[in-house]
Amino acid sequence: DLRIVLLLRHPRSVVRSGMRRGYEKGGLIHAISMYTATLSLLSTHLSLLDPSFIACWRYEAPTVGISDLLQFMGSREDPDDFKQVVAKESRQGANEIGATPAALQTATALHNAMLSKYCNASLADDNVSSQKLPKRIVSQSCRFPFFAGIEGTGHHFWHSLLPHLHPFTTWSENFSAQLYDNYHKVGFFSTWDESVRSNHSIRIKQMMADADRSIREQGGGILPLNVLSEGTSGMMSYPNLFGVDRALQYPNVHALAKLAEDAGVDLRIVLLLRHPRSVVRSGMRRGYEKGGLIHAISMYTATLSLLSTHLSLLDPSFIACWRYEAPNVGISDLLSFMGSQEDPGDFKQIIAKYYRGGKKHASSAGEKLADEALQTATALHNELIAKYCKPRSAHARP
Repeated sequence: DLRIVLLLRHPRSVVRSGMRRGYEKGGLIHAISMYTATLSLLSTHLSLLDPSFIACWRYEAPTVGISDLLQFMGSREDPDDFKQVVAKESRQGANEIGATPAALQTATALHNAMLSKYCNASLADDNVSSQKLPKRIVSQSCRFPFFAGIEGTGHHFWHSLLPHLHPFTTWSENFSAQLYDNYHKVGFFSTWDESVRSNHSIRIKQMMADADRSIREQGGGILPLNVLSEGTSGMMSYPNLFGVDRALQYPNVHALAKLAEDAGVDLRIVLLLRHPRSVVRSGMRRGYEKGGLIHAISMYTATLSLLSTHLSLLDPSFIACWRYEAPNVGISDLLSFMGSQEDPGDFKQIIAKYYRGGKKHASSAGEKLADEALQTATALHNELIAKYCKPRSAHARP
């Protein structure tokens, strides 16, 4: 009879504690990125379990629900006696939390969602909502697609396809460099400096608004935010490019959606999905993962959890799905979602020209081991398919 006690503490306090104890030496934004990725992985693991496995304990409210928690663990301790023990051991300060850095908003929204799901806690005192970010901006003349997916799920394929869309605009290089600059570490997603990140958020919102206005004046168009400019920004996959902090080099579609809504532009997120075994095999073949099979699977599972978390905090109408193993399925809906006027039949011919998937690989003992180690990631992958890979009319506005 396994019982999981979920320990929760406010993100600001966790990050501050980690930096004070020397766990994180890369600065505030680096520490926040590590915390967000780790909390996402924990949230994913819990989401795949029956909730009856789980009870919650909150660091900021150590005696709240203590009677239920003791009973959940099977303890016969008197709750009032145990509260005295808690009071003796607790070191929680009343004014410990303070202000929330902008970079911590995604993690705080996730923390609040976990509080609501597992602790039935009121969040009236917090200024970061646990609700999904609503999609308010819908445009029929100018849309900004972003291709969100794990490395190896089709970014380079869409790099070849996008110039064939109509109407198509080529502003992507400027936006990509502002969002992710791996060489200079100054992009919105790639900097560890909070002031640089803040300045880039202002600049990106202004660029989005200016581009939207200009494209409308020219009769409308599609402005992809990634996959076209590989130079300094890579494909902006999860994770993105090489480096010593590769596990923390990723975009954030939750933060990007907030920028787009603030700028008044219509962001469209195309979720790229591919079977976990194929993604891991591709990453190892291309040399992305050098730590062996289990290390590659751990990286993939953690990164898919992070992407899933970012998506879960958004109104589903931001999102449409494309599956690597079924490149033509739902293509008419996807073209419409992105704002393309391309004929679906003609576009399927373009897909056939560039598509190199669908190859069969012989099973091996190593792959059987991989399938066992990939069970968590495969369950999450299947959940993402069930949630996002359905006809647009089932969950979204035009």
